[in-house]
Amino acid sequence: MGISRNAYGRSETHKQQTRIYKMKDFLEQREKDYRIAKRLICFPMRKAEKYYYAFQCQLFEKNVKAFGYDHIATKAKAHAEGIQFHAHSITMGYGGYDLKRFNSKDEMFGFVIGYNEAMLNNMEQTA
Repeated sequence: MGISRNAYGRSETHKQQTRIYKMKDFLEQREKDYRIAKRLICFPMRKAEKYYYAFQCQLFEKNVKAFGYDHIATKAKAHAEGIQFHAHSITMGYGGYDLKRFNSKDEMFGFVIGYNEAMLNNMEQTA
């Protein structure tokens, strides 16, 4: 019994190896993206969803830099100071003005995700 080949003459093991390499590349890219986004987050994230939450925090920062948040967290100030995510608050810069305080990390992530969704819906309606 020989190695089975597909319509292109490639062996099934070649297809499996290609899938494995693509998956490794994908996971390495996700880890790199996570490390970049994690610079905003000032508490440990150990859940399996850490990539999703880190991406949402990074998207929140981009939205605030693009549109501002309130009379203090203007676009210019967000660009100058940046945004930090703590376990119970979102702040401007390092130890600066609290944009919002929360009772838990889950509450904060819910707010961040909801804000991002609202901004996305608003952009879709105006386009």
